[in-house]
Order: sequence, then structure tokens, then C-alpha cells
Amino acid sequence: MPQIDPSAIPDFVERRAPWDEVVAAAAKAAPHGFLIYWSAAATGLMALAGDRGTCVSYLMGNHTIAERMYRHDPG
Repeated sequence: MPQIDPSAIPDFVERRAPWDEVVAAAAKAAPHGFLIYWSAAATGLMALAGDRGTCVSYLMGNHTIAERMYRHDPG
């Protein structure tokens, strides 16, 4: 799963890029439809419960899909 390039976001906003450009960039960056927005190592926390494996937590999604849902119901 690829990570989103956070440096691209201010550029889109500053240029007031057309939404079609944002959608195309997301499609190119996320061939499987999802991007990683955040990750955190959680191995130490899970070890407190006796777990021995490696653990990482991820926040992933696709802002272009989220926008479609937001358009229908911003609540």
C-alpha cells in the first residue's frame, strides 16, 4: 500500500487545482485504490498484553472516495 505524498496537497490547494487532476493523481499513486495517510508502530503496546508479534497500526483510505461520500452526506 503506497503512502500519500503530503507535499502534493499544499500544491494542489495553492494552485486551486481542478478536482479531476486530484482524482488522476490519486489514481496514479494508489493502483489498488487506497493510500496510507498515517502509521504507528504498536509492537510495544501490544507486548503489554503478552503478544509477541510485530504490530503496526495504519490509517488508510482514499480522499477522492471520501469526497464522493461527503458530497452525498457531509454529516
